[in-house]
Amino acid sequence: QQASNLPNAVDCTEERGDMSNPILGEDFDGSRSPSQSSSWNTRSPSNCKDIPANIILLSGYSQSSALITDIISYGAPSKTFVPGAAATGGACTGTFKSLQGSPTLCWGELLSHMSSCWEEKGLVHRPQISASFPLPLDDAVDIKPADCLPARTKALLIGINYVGQKQGLFGSHDDVEFWRHRLLADGFDPSSFDILKDDGVHNPPTKANIEDAMLNLVSDARAGDSLVLHFAGHGSNIRDPERADRVDHVLLPADHQEAGCIWDDFVLDKVLMALPAGVSLFCIFDCVHSGGTVVDLPFAITGTPRV
Repeated sequence: QQASNLPNAVDCTEERGDMSNPILGEDFDGSRSPSQSSSWNTRSPSNCKDIPANIILLSGYSQSSALITDIISYGAPSKTFVPGAAATGGACTGTFKSLQGSPTLCWGELLSHMSSCWEEKGLVHRPQISASFPLPLDDAVDIKPADCLPARTKALLIGINYVGQKQGLFGSHDDVEFWRHRLLADGFDPSSFDILKDDGVHNPPTKANIEDAMLNLVSDARAGDSLVLHFAGHGSNIRDPERADRVDHVLLPADHQEAGCIWDDFVLDKVLMALPAGVSLFCIFDCVHSGGTVVDLPFAITGTPRV
């Protein structure tokens, strides 16, 4: 859904300026190798804080929805981890589905693949990698560090279809199932998953439940742990003249019409800043306005339609 269709949302295209030079980071030019493109732009210190943990966020940067209407035509193989998962879903997750069975890519190659794939499908948003540190783009995409034991893993997977609401989605539940199977294949402890879905079966993704689950994800983290946070649903921006970028960035829980939004300050101050050094957290945000700003990570790099 477009942000203008959501409550309290604003269109910040003009405030963010020319999309060819986004405020969140530098463009990744496909004419350069990943190692040559590993110089990251940083945001103003007034916009972000030093975060001790190693955090990587994969997202789409735009004022558009991150919804893909047909994963099969998008390029995902016909055989997916979950029967029926090739229906609808988020753009970031759709890219990972399309790469099933492919050799491991480096971060720069993943960004290039996402850029070209999204452009071919006419998506107006652009892939972005944000991080709490200057991640080398020629490092292999590794969700769980090789030396991390399964007992030291933990994942929070959130999929919201907004059942019964006019802003409803159709693929968020399938995206959660994809990541559950993908993380199991990567060696995550099956007992470590916390899954929130508005399907009448799992714990519902209300504001209170999501915030509690986020706090639980980081509550007992220690150096050497590997964590994953996946959110598939709607996000939005709310005007805030007191902020340097003039907007607050929010996630919309299933009950946002009654309970309100999940604010970026909560995610940053209560979740990310609670992680100690030596913890790895990989985030996938498939939602509108999800580009790094939701968690105010200090380093970001954005793929361009040229790659």
